[in-house]
Amino acid sequence: MLALNLKRLAEDWQQTHGHPVVMAETFVETPRFTGACYRAANWQEVGTTRGYARHPHGYRHHGTPKRVLVYPLHRHSRRWLAHPQPHPDWSQPMQPVQLSTAQMADLRQQLRALPDYRNIRGLRHPAPAVLTIAIAAVLAGHNSFQAMAEWAGRLTQAQLKRLRARFNRQTRRFEPPSEPTLRRLLKGIDAEALDQLLAQWLMGCLDNANGESAPTLAVDGKTAKGAQDAQGNRVHLLSGFLAGTGVTVGQCTVESKTNEIPALRSLLKPLAIAGHTVTADALHAQRSTAQFLVEDKKAHYLFPVKENQPRLLADLQALPWGSFPPRG
Repeated sequence: MLALNLKRLAEDWQQTHGHPVVMAETFVETPRFTGACYRAANWQEVGTTRGYARHPHGYRHHGTPKRVLVYPLHRHSRRWLAHPQPHPDWSQPMQPVQLSTAQMADLRQQLRALPDYRNIRGLRHPAPAVLTIAIAAVLAGHNSFQAMAEWAGRLTQAQLKRLRARFNRQTRRFEPPSEPTLRRLLKGIDAEALDQLLAQWLMGCLDNANGESAPTLAVDGKTAKGAQDAQGNRVHLLSGFLAGTGVTVGQCTVESKTNEIPALRSLLKPLAIAGHTVTADALHAQRSTAQFLVEDKKAHYLFPVKENQPRLLADLQALPWGSFPPRG
């Protein structure tokens, strides 16, 4: 059964998600299980975990490490996965955005408004420089802490100087932040304040990313898989991202006792979206939402109408659409 699943895993993943799987991974809890069936099927043990589990507020140590076993599904899987750039045939959900040195310097200037919660004793890396490097790395497609640190290590001395990174007086060189430095700062930062500041900066900086003066702002809500709040409820996020680039310019949490309709106002209220077109699903086809976008935010909207609003749908279907041909 295990062999039959592995034979069709890559093809099934290709049909569902648009890209194949080149290596399978599994975890075996020790000492309850030995993983003998996996080893007998030529799975390779590559190490053990550190004994942590996901928690609503981070990770919690449970003291039960697990064995990690992998099975390559392609003869070149190890080379492909170790390569710094993804395989050209693999689709990516977000197009990487490479910020220029001038853009990163401008972002660092904006991030100075955020308070630094760290203890000043032993402080080495300035918070605005570390945050700027982390954000620029994520926009470039590097999402893990280790990937951010590796991306930071490839910055030139001129770039680090422009960002006012830490200067080592002994080596006379500017030093990029390490993986632990990035992890510690990002885990304790005020996420809501950072979201609002970054959203304003992204809207001004990336407006022309897809060749338009005012690109479309798409709003969509998703339930985060495996995430829970302090009360044990599943976390539902409403996000706004620029069409064409996939760059998220803002997101907010939808409270468990409400829905996405009032959350849309909270999401868009701090954003300068005058002249932009906002798209959302049929749930947001509400008169109050349309008035908020047009009158308060000076923006445009495009909402689909479905059978959940039969009267509005009938009114739209009765319009003489043949008299309004599309513009050439």
